[in-house]
Amino acid sequence: MMETDVDGPTRGERVGSRAEVEVEPSPIHAVAARGSHGGTRYPLGVLIFVILASAVAIAVVWTALRRPLGVSDAVYHGGLLGLLVATVAHLFGTGLGAVMAPSKGLATAYLASTVVRFLCTPVLALSLYSALPLAPQPILIGSAAAYLLILVGDVAAMMRCMKRS
Repeated sequence: MMETDVDGPTRGERVGSRAEVEVEPSPIHAVAARGSHGGTRYPLGVLIFVILASAVAIAVVWTALRRPLGVSDAVYHGGLLGLLVATVAHLFGTGLGAVMAPSKGLATAYLASTVVRFLCTPVLALSLYSALPLAPQPILIGSAAAYLLILVGDVAAMMRCMKRS
């Protein structure tokens, strides 16, 4: 065994046998072991259900209003593409929130996931309308409307889950 100085062992020196060494977990590991910050779980399943149910409801209403409003095929398909963009952005943000929740806490994870959704929706919509030969207005308006409508259901579900715990 190597000699130690007054300050204690240096890197690479052995302190004692394994039975004598006590390792305390860091606060981050303790939080991750509990499963969430403060004992509250991120409601991933509920949020995914709400996002998908909202998207289906919006698609059904958009399809039902197509004929009475006299919406052209290009506008109809652009609106559905915008809905798809918003749905993908919401799912991505929700997944990110679920990954962040154990270490950062429920409120921080939800705020971060909302910011990601808010940024991803227009970026995806602008990317699609630049890449596809479609009119930009239906895609952009469809994605913005779908984003807001899905967000309303998402916020309601998140508040209900936070109130329960």
